[in-house]
Amino acid sequence: TISVKGTGSYSSFVDNPDTCDIVIGAAGNHTIKLLFDNAGDDTADLKHMNIASMTFTPTPPDDGSVPPTTVPALYWCDEGDLDAALGLPVIEIPPYDPTLAGAVKYAEDMSDIANAVVVRYHQPSAPDTLLETTDWIADRNGLEDLIDHVETVETPITTAQAIVLRDALLAYFAEDWGTVSANFTRRPDLQLFQKIKFIGHENIPEIEFRIVDISYSVGLARCDVSITAVPARKFSIERQIARTRAPDPATEIEAIARSVLKTLPPALTGTAGSVVGTGSVAVALDRGGTITARGVAANGARVICVWAEGIGYVASVIAAAP
Repeated sequence: TISVKGTGSYSSFVDNPDTCDIVIGAAGNHTIKLLFDNAGDDTADLKHMNIASMTFTPTPPDDGSVPPTTVPALYWCDEGDLDAALGLPVIEIPPYDPTLAGAVKYAEDMSDIANAVVVRYHQPSAPDTLLETTDWIADRNGLEDLIDHVETVETPITTAQAIVLRDALLAYFAEDWGTVSANFTRRPDLQLFQKIKFIGHENIPEIEFRIVDISYSVGLARCDVSITAVPARKFSIERQIARTRAPDPATEIEAIARSVLKTLPPALTGTAGSVVGTGSVAVALDRGGTITARGVAANGARVICVWAEGIGYVASVIAAAP
């Protein structure tokens, strides 16, 4: 397990020196777990998860003939910092670019068309009540009548999250999207998630696209690259929609646990007293007052009393009687 300590910004990001040895030659699966320090469900905490990275340093032969090398393995990056933090400049491709191998293809995506959005959702505090938020696009090119897109979110979300999802869906349906595919030679500099712009190409919008699929074919003195790219704005909107449709499971579980704990009586500490009946003991509480709890404890023992559904408070000894 490697703990990734957050700093809140790239400028002050500190590399974590923790290491984890993995014997690749050994049988079985090998897993590395990353723990993000101070990660939570509010904006301030999430800044601590902006970036994390991991590198593999293969162990060289014992004879020292090959020096150790560090290989970048994976990274996490906040989308807003993706280009600058990872050193991905926007690449502009004119129609006469000598590295282009064939024509650039552009395919419009007309599978999703709507000019009105209805989001139906349940709030965490009222999971049995169905709520709804609606909005529409006043002028959607090519659409004369209202075409609704109805989105029902199964996971409880807040009204603010529902409005974010509604507005993101509106932004998605407000524009026509397309996908670009192109082949290049001698372009090892092109990378996944890099922005690319096609300047002066017939029937291709001069907007920023983001590479979402890339493959390399490398041989002697050549590097052929094939890419698929979508509008950068579509990439961002789809990620925003996905985050709202499926909130972080850890945050969701934590929220559920907190809501359940709020409905339960609090745990109480105190000192055990005399036995009450069979299997029960009187407890003088630290906060004042006395309760009868199920359990066995010697007179004077320190106990903690936790509420159990259908039973009441149950006492457990945390320190023996003096």
